Amino acid sequence: AGEGVTVMVGDGEYPVSSVIMLDKDITLVSTNGPDKTTLLPGKAGNFQLVNLSDPEAFLGGFTLRDSVSQAVGMAGGGTVSNCVFRGNSGKNNTPNGKGGSAIYVSGAGNLVTHCVITNNQPLGVRVSSGTIRNSVIANNSGTGAITAGACVDGGTMVHCTVYGNVGTDTDSGYGQYGVGGI
Repeated sequence: AGEGVTVMVGDGEYPVSSVIMLDKDITLVSTNGPDKTTLLPGKAGNFQLVNLSDPEAFLGGFTLRDSVSQAVGMAGGGTVSNCVFRGNSGKNNTPNGKGGSAIYVSGAGNLVTHCVITNNQPLGVRVSSGTIRNSVIANNSGTGAITAGACVDGGTMVHCTVYGNVGTDTDSGYGQYGVGGI
């Protein structure tokens, strides 16, 4: 798709066989929201389902589930809105297989808003730069370094509800961990 294009996705489950790159001004949105439209891995492998790397990139209205890497990575800007992240393991996106998150926000212009991040392992969301706001982060769990709900170690978390997250590492299991910006 070219710059400034909106791609509307109809109801259904869509197996993703390689990462969907939103690396330019592209809007990828479902027609009827996350209850009706799901992105999930279409094959075994260690890859993100979606990667946003442009300030104008937009992902909205999907459930993203069952990824063994990050469901979504954000590095160069962009917005994720009205999405549900559920059942992602994130375990394969670190060298020791013990870290990782369903969504990783690492660019100053990135925004995650009005999302539900639930039942992921070992970490629901990591915000190293950028903002997560008006979202629910609940019932995520894990073992290993910085596990459970939310890790905000350089970004900002605003008006989010965080509950029911359990980390079993005695040194760093958290419902919410912050180094600033919370």
